[in-house]
Amino acid sequence: MRYAAEYVLPLRASGTGSARALAHCLRGLVQWIDVTVVDGSAGPGSVLELLGGADLVRPQNYFAPAPWHARWDTGRILLDRAFASDYPGTLGVRRSTLLGAVGY
Repeated sequence: MRYAAEYVLPLRASGTGSARALAHCLRGLVQWIDVTVVDGSAGPGSVLELLGGADLVRPQNYFAPAPWHARWDTGRILLDRAFASDYPGTLGVRRSTLLGAVGY
C-alpha cells in the first residue's frame, strides 16, 4: 500500500558517517510514501555577505520547488509580511555585536 501523502525531511549535513544509514532508511521509506529531502546545508553565503554591513540579518523563507505545503507556507509568509512580520527560524547575528552586549 502506498500512502497519498508526502514526507518532508529537513536535513543539514554534518558529516558522511550517517549518510549511508540515512540512504538505507530512505530507500525503504519511499516504497510507502513520497519523500522530499530539503537540504539546508548548502551554506549561509548571502547571510554572511549581509552581515558585512549589518549587525543582525533576518533571512526570508523561500521555497523552490514549491509543493503544496510550500505554497501554503508561502501564503502564510505573505500575509504575515503584509500585516505584521514573518519570523524565520534563523537569525544571523554579528558575533562581535553579541559579545559586546553586556549582560546578555
